[in-house]
Amino acid sequence: MEVRFKLARIIGIIFTFTAVLSSAYLEYTNAQLPVHVSPLFWTTLIATGLFFNAAGEAGELRSKYSAKVDSLKGLDFAIAAAIIIALIGAVICYAK
Repeated sequence: MEVRFKLARIIGIIFTFTAVLSSAYLEYTNAQLPVHVSPLFWTTLIATGLFFNAAGEAGELRSKYSAKVDSLKGLDFAIAAAIIIALIGAVICYAK
């Protein structure tokens, strides 16, 4: 397994758990969100984490079954899409 696949999965897990646990903590404590942070921010973090996790999983499958699976060649596209989604979400959240 290549390092970039492991890294993509680790980043995905960190983003997803950070978003889920942070939003759950804020909901549990009834804390007020800062003005510049919207629910879209948490959704963006979760979506980015899931994209990175899927990209890492696809990369692992591609490296393991490279001769058999040709449909998993979009790993780099999935990582780029995750980064673009994160950037768009960040711009939307902080532009408000």
